[in-house]
Amino acid sequence: MKLSYKIPGGSYTVLFDESAGATLLAEFTPGFKSITQQEPLAGSTNQFRTARSNITADHPLMFNQEYASRALSLASVRTFAALLNTKVHLKVEEGAEVQFYPNAIASSYQPRLMGVSADHAMQFTSDTVQTTDPT
Repeated sequence: MKLSYKIPGGSYTVLFDESAGATLLAEFTPGFKSITQQEPLAGSTNQFRTARSNITADHPLMFNQEYASRALSLASVRTFAALLNTKVHLKVEEGAEVQFYPNAIASSYQPRLMGVSADHAMQFTSDTVQTTDPT
């Protein structure tokens, strides 16, 4: 699996790529939730509920990356932490299947350094999933 990101209007940067051999994806578990509107009905104990056609999607992921040195392992923390609160488009590729998660924001990042190896746990939140590249 390969995961890349781009700032809207830019070009893609690889976050990780398992085919390179130095990265192992431990978890990618996207979850989707419909946003609904719920209002009390006047003079009734019943509730008005309707789908607002909005979807929010949470994408926790964890991967392990091997680096050439401890210094590069440590430097990766700064690189990934810089994604926090930045709107990006995520691109996930597995063989011929390509999915895009537009307007994703990294809401959390937790690294674990072990010499030249680092575990990176990140949480992204986006609008939805689609098969066309967002602009």
